[in-house]
Amino acid sequence: MHAAGRVAGPSLLDYATSSYAPTLRALAASQSRHPSQRGTQLIVAMPVTPALPGRHRPGDLEGTAAEARILATEITGASLLAGEDATVDNVTAHLAEASWVHVACHAVSDPRAPSRGRLLLHDGDLDITQISRMRPPNADLIYLSACATAQGGVLQADEVITVASACQLAGFRHVIGTLWPVTDDHAALAAQMFYEELLKTAKTENSATILNRITRELRDNEADKPDLWSQFIHTGR
Repeated sequence: MHAAGRVAGPSLLDYATSSYAPTLRALAASQSRHPSQRGTQLIVAMPVTPALPGRHRPGDLEGTAAEARILATEITGASLLAGEDATVDNVTAHLAEASWVHVACHAVSDPRAPSRGRLLLHDGDLDITQISRMRPPNADLIYLSACATAQGGVLQADEVITVASACQLAGFRHVIGTLWPVTDDHAALAAQMFYEELLKTAKTENSATILNRITRELRDNEADKPDLWSQFIHTGR
């Protein structure tokens, strides 16, 4: 709905800033939280995902991971977990203290069994169940630069079980996710544009507005290819 409109013409993006919520309870919970004045910044980057039992090795993410590394240098004091350091235990431990999180990795969604959605890390998966059970006390913003992290199921039209919604249920007030697979170069470009705007004020309250602005810019460059720019969504307040 956020991108509904005519090709090369006006769309809802030009008149409203959209944000999604899995349930009214989750929306109310996110609205009751205030921006964290504490916590750390965490950057997770997986340029190469090792083959795991029963799974072919996914393609490399050199562009997305490189953008994540650059971001780590731009945010003072940010922790970077890249490659072999981005294990399930390491990421989980750092998430517990983080207020801002950027995750650049592969993700898997299963439209027929949405609860199987997960992030692919160096030594295994961080799945929806694990994420939703976390309660980081300083959780504020998480940017999921990964494929289909906001993709629901096909068996129920109103399916809300996604990696992005799990992050909101875990306590993150603002979640950036994708509705379907995204190319490496477009994921890197969108992340670069988002943080260029966000770091000017460092106010996460502007997250949905910033995402709307960069989505319109991406649309203006490739209006006839909505699959390359309309997949980015904001979940939260």
